[in-house]
Formats: sequence, C-alpha cells, structure tokens
Amino acid sequence: MVSPSEQPFESGPLTWRRFLLRVSRVVLLLALVFCPLAFGTAELWSMTVAQALIFSAALFYFIAVLPGDKAPLVYRPPGIMPLLLLAGYILFQLLPLPPWSLTFFSPATAKIYAETLWLLTPGTWQPLTLHYANTVSELFRYAACVALYFLAVQLLSRRTFLHRAPAILAALAGTIAFFAILQKFSSPDKIYWFRHVEGASVTGPWVYRNHFAGYMELFLPVTLALFLYCRPRVHYRLPWRQRLVDFFTLPEFNQHLFYGLGAILMVLSVFVSLSRGGIISMCLALLAFTLLAARRHTLTRVWLWTSVVLILVALGVGWIGWQPIAVRFSSFFNEQGGIQLSRLPIWHDTLGILRDFPVWGAGFGSYIDIYLPYRTIPGSAIYDHAHNDYLELLTDGGLVAGLLVGWFFVQLFHSVFTVVRTRQDRFSILLSLGAFTGLLSLLIHSISDFNLHNGANTFAFAFICALLAAAAHSSRRERGRESLLPILRGNWALVVSVPLLALLLLGSFQYHSGLMRGERLQRELGKVYLNTRMSEERLREVLGKADAAVASAPLVMRHHFARGNVLVFQGKMDQALASFARAIELRPLDWLSLQRAGYYLAAAQPDVADRLYQAASRFNPGKVECQSGHARWLFLQGRRPEGMAKLRQVLELDSTAKQIDTIMSYRPSLEELAMVLPPRTEPHLNFARYLWGKNEKERALTMYRRGMGYLGEEGAARPDFFLTGYYWLHQLKQDEEALGLLRQGVEHVPHYAEFHVLLGDTYLREGIQYRAEEEYGKALALRPDDENTRRKLTRLRGQ
Repeated sequence: MVSPSEQPFESGPLTWRRFLLRVSRVVLLLALVFCPLAFGTAELWSMTVAQALIFSAALFYFIAVLPGDKAPLVYRPPGIMPLLLLAGYILFQLLPLPPWSLTFFSPATAKIYAETLWLLTPGTWQPLTLHYANTVSELFRYAACVALYFLAVQLLSRRTFLHRAPAILAALAGTIAFFAILQKFSSPDKIYWFRHVEGASVTGPWVYRNHFAGYMELFLPVTLALFLYCRPRVHYRLPWRQRLVDFFTLPEFNQHLFYGLGAILMVLSVFVSLSRGGIISMCLALLAFTLLAARRHTLTRVWLWTSVVLILVALGVGWIGWQPIAVRFSSFFNEQGGIQLSRLPIWHDTLGILRDFPVWGAGFGSYIDIYLPYRTIPGSAIYDHAHNDYLELLTDGGLVAGLLVGWFFVQLFHSVFTVVRTRQDRFSILLSLGAFTGLLSLLIHSISDFNLHNGANTFAFAFICALLAAAAHSSRRERGRESLLPILRGNWALVVSVPLLALLLLGSFQYHSGLMRGERLQRELGKVYLNTRMSEERLREVLGKADAAVASAPLVMRHHFARGNVLVFQGKMDQALASFARAIELRPLDWLSLQRAGYYLAAAQPDVADRLYQAASRFNPGKVECQSGHARWLFLQGRRPEGMAKLRQVLELDSTAKQIDTIMSYRPSLEELAMVLPPRTEPHLNFARYLWGKNEKERALTMYRRGMGYLGEEGAARPDFFLTGYYWLHQLKQDEEALGLLRQGVEHVPHYAEFHVLLGDTYLREGIQYRAEEEYGKALALRPDDENTRRKLTRLRGQ
C-alpha cells in the first residue's frame, strides 16, 4: 500500500497538489538559505523578505492539502497548542482595554498611562503593551516562526526531504563558517568584504559575533550526526590494509569527509568569533552529543570520531592562535581575580521590571522602553534587549508567556524521547540527537544573550525544533504513512488556515513595506531644519511628507512626533497636541513626546505640563538629554532652585564640558555651584578643567582640591584624577604638593607605571638618585616594553 503523500505523479487533482508541495519545499529551503546570508536577517528589508517566503511556503502547502481527492496526510506537531495560544496572547496584548480592566490585569501599566497619556486623553482604552509598533512586529515574526515550525514538520515527514534538507543546511553552515574565517583575517570589520559596520563585532554575515556563534551552535550537532551516519562501513575481520582501502573507496567516504570538514570549520569559526558564550555552549553541546550518541551506539567508535574532530579543531585553533581567546576569557575576571560579568547589572535591573509586571508583562518588543525607568547603568548605551532570552520573555509576556513556552518544550521533548527510546533506525536516532543538542546549545547560550531575537537564528531554531520532531517520528515501516506523529483531525482547521496565512502574508508585507517607506520619509524630514522664517509653502511641503510617513506607518511614534513639530510652526496647536498625544499613546514612556506636549501645554494647563515633565524625568532617570530638558523648562518657568537641583542630576550622569557649558549659561552663583556639583571627584575635576581652560587657574585648583576630598565616593580612582592636578601644580612650581599627589596616586592605583616614572623624574631633579633608580625599576616591572624608562635607568646606573 502506498501512502497518500507517495501516490504516483499523475494527471488530475493530484498533479497540482504534488506541484504545490514541491513549490512549498523549494520556497522553504530558499527562506532558510536566505536568512543567514541576508546579514542574519537583522534588518527590516531582510525580515520582510524572510516572512514573505515563509508565509508563501506555508500557504502553498495548505492549499495543497485542502480536503479533497487524494489529499496528503497532515500531522499534528508536538507543542502546537501552546504555540497557537502564545500567538493569541501576543494579539491580546494589542487589544485596547478599558481603564478598569487594564488596572485589574496590570496595575503598573495602568499607572504609566495615568501619569502620561490619560493626562491628555482621560479614560481612553489602551492595550497592555507599552510599545505598540514593536509588539506588532513581534506578532508577525512569531507567527512566521509558528508557520515555519508547522510547515517544516509536515515536509520533513517525507523521508527524502528529511535526508535532503539537513544536508543542504549543514553544507550552508559549513560554507558560511569557511568564509567567516577568511573574512575575519582578511577584512575583520566588513561583511562580505564591502559593508562596513561601525562599532560592531562582525563575524560572517552577522554584525554581532554571538549571533553568528548561535547559528553555528544549531547546525554543528546536526552536521556531526550526518558525519557519523555517513561513516563508511568496513569489515573489521579483513586485514587492516584492505580495510583502509575499502574505507577510502566506499561511496560514503566523500560525504563523510565533507561533513567532517564542515563540522571542523564550524567549531573553528566559533573560536575565531571570540564569542565566549558561543564557545562555552558549543563545548557543552559537543559533550552532550557525544554522551547521548554513545548510549545508542558503540562507545569506542563515537569517542574515536569525536576525538578526531576535536584534535583537528585544537590543531586548527593552535595554528590560528590561542592568545586572543585567552585574552577574551580573561575579561571574565577583574584585577583582584574576582568574576565580573557585564550583563549582571542588566539582569539585576531587569528583575525590577519582573516585580512590577509579573503576570502579563510589558508587551513583546517593549524592553527598549520599559528598561529605562529601572536602569542603574551609567552611560548613553542603548539596551534594547536583556542579554538573557528567558528574562526578556518574562518582561515581555510575564508568567503567562513563560508558562506557554515551557509547556511547548515539555510537550516537544516528551514526545521525542518517548519515541526515540524504542527506535532502531540509525539515521532517525542520530539526527534526533543532533537536533536536540543543537537546541540545547542555543538554549544554554540564551542565558547570556539574545539569540532568539535575531531573525536568522529564530527561524533556524524553529526549523531545528521541527527537525527534532520529524526525525524522531520518521517511519519507514508504518504502512500508509511516513511519520509516527498523530494525524491532524478536522478539515475546518485546514480550510481556515488558507485565508489566515493569506492575511498574514499580505499583512506582513504591507506592514513592513510601510515601515520602510516611513523610514525613508523620516530620514528626509530629519534633514529639514524647522524655523519661524520658513515659508508657508515650504511648511506645507514638509507637512505633506510627515502625513505620508504617518499614512505609511501609522503605528510608529516618530512619524506622529515629526508631524506635530511641523504643525506647531504652522500655528495649528490643537492638531499638534493631538499628534503628540498619539505619539505618547504608541510609546507612553518616550521622554521627548512627553516633554514636547508639556512644553506647549505650559500656558493653558501648567499643572498637566509639569506632571508630563515629571513623568518624563521619572521614566528616564539615566537619560541626560531628558534631565537637561527638564532643567531648561524649570528655568523658563522661573523655578530656579528646582532647575539647579535638576542640573545636579544632569552632572551626576554626565559631567563633560558640554554640560558644564550648559550650567554656566545660567550664570550660577558660588552657592549655587556648590549645590549643583554632586559630592564626587569626577564632576569637580571636569569643572576644574573648564575653569583652567578659561585661565581661572586659582579657581580651578580650588575646585580640584575640593573634588579630591570626595575621592572615597568614587567607585574606583582613575590615574587622571592625580595626573591632572600634578601637571597643574608642577606648572605653577608647587612641587611639594605635586609630589604628594603622585604618592597618593601610587596608593590608589598601584599598577599604573606612569606614576613611578614621574616620581623617578622628580627624585632625579632633586638629586636623590637611589630613589629615582628604585622608581624607574618599579615602572619597568609594570611596563617592561617602556624603552624610554629603560634608557633613563641605564644612564642612571652608568653614572
């Protein structure tokens, strides 16, 4: 008996079904090949194309399996129910809720709206998400993952495709690894040798090395599984020479060599990428794969071939050099030998979000905004992800999303291991183990990174989940079907899926193409300098572009904000405030929209304006521009003491010359300066540099000495704290105090060689040669390659 999916190709209804199934397979493979090559699908255009390909492939498949004559069997993938519920939950986050309902579900979300949007439009229905556009994007991305998972399970249920698809993708991953290694040594800062990305850790087609490593982690164990499966089989009773000849002449040898070389290149490329999380996760995955494979196969042979791969990798890394890897891992430790992880402060701050949004989350894709009120990390770096996929899942979707995702993995792994324990098919077992350890590797890596927020890695992860389910349940003996998975019952689901996928395809393309048009128009608007001398005709032209941007992407806050700015210069204040309100509705935590609305409400509704400015400052405590804008508004309102207090907060965040210039523009008195400067060394030092540059040297030294009194308030003293004062005092011939600063510097920063060089120079000028020789020796011990100091010491000893 022949299964429905294996009926001979003939005319009639079956012909078009077979054709659509073939098209679906080709388009799916095209999507999986396109995603990593298109710069890791990290940009809007590539995500648009990837989703279009995935939804198209799924649509072709569901049309092909519509109920009717000789329709192929459709299987129910493990875990499909929690995946569909999670998609419905993301959609629920987008639905407007009445204030009482929003307060019931998420009091923290309702409080944010109460302090922002509801000041302008009281009582309006609002969604759970705090970043509407990002949540819509996440809905389409997640829907594409679910469609890919369901589709891949169906297509991989055919034995021929189960052999072909992993082989193609393993070859792709090996090729990418090869070119990534070449690129790293020939053009390390350019993707494909032509695209430069500023400030990125470029590896292969990815701008971020950890995402490259994550992709390799997924396909390395699958490649190893194919490597072991294609091992040429020889008769061990034959003489060893005959066995060696047979090994190299058997047809499987070429494939065996190909997959082995691909696996070696993948491991090498992860080491070359210098991704610490990738290296650790990959090594753990290799260990897990070896242990699991050894339980079902001859232990000696598995260890033998794994050892061969690892030895070749070790030789390859040794040829490339272990030094960069050692340096990279040494950054795990501080000077005292303690462990330091740059992500720990982010995770600590993220726990505050979980406390306030425990059940329903703040909305998928909203981390970039909701993190700001909880951020304690100084600086201007933007954190759009938590660098921990598990924490970010909980901040985005709360406990509800966490339970649904956990339910999916429990169902998937339970279904797989229940079947694999009783399987005898060597190919299915090895491929299942490879897929499982690939998933395990990325799940481990996700503890310290956000691989599942990269387009190529997300879709590859969905495919490997499908590969695990399909390989474990693949059957050559079950009559009438090619998979042990349960058959999907109910024709209504198949019929409904066709219009749903068509809607997702059209909606995704329309939404993302609108985003791209809006971005193009926004760039043009960014080049326009609005001013009161612009003609009415020019303002209408600019407003037309702003309206076009809003029409193209109505869910993007920046377009409404730009439109409001143009309307202000046209004198249409009511419409401008409506645009600012719409911007706040889409992103209620955005400080710029809150302050702009407050600025133009100051005359009519001063209390509302003040509350909007306070909300902007409270939700963005680490944003220098936000605090500076609030201070400027307070000065405009004649509230000088409050403005000075706000400037103190600005200096605590950023005490550079730009902020000092801003403070001096308000002409502060000495008492106000004493109040503004926070009790820390760095702000006082920067202010002293400002005064020194203005040639107010005595005031600069006074400010410097006051700042050095707060040295204990700084987390760690820096060499420039002492060197700045030393050079000033040395210039003013106050050598005794300058010498004291150097000694203080040695005490606080003992490993800084320049202090000892300067001390040696000072002692040499004073004729204390033995002390100078001692200090030069200490400097050379800390900085052995300092030839200038070495010459000084040689001359001194020669005397």
